[in-house]
Amino acid sequence: MRRDAEGNPLTDQKRWERDIEVKYVVQTGSLKDMSFRLRQANTRATAFESDLDEVRVIVEYPLAVM
Repeated sequence: MRRDAEGNPLTDQKRWERDIEVKYVVQTGSLKDMSFRLRQANTRATAFESDLDEVRVIVEYPLAVM
């Protein structure tokens, strides 16, 4: 449980988060099964927590090792 400087519990804190993701997978050709993801996140909070805005680009390419 989080507490303030005097040791009282922080019960009135509020927080919300939104996550969105879009993904595309190449269907044919030499890059078949390669995927591209765009991920966006927002977090808002009251005191003692940081707000966050984040965008990620993720590229995946499967490799056959065996």
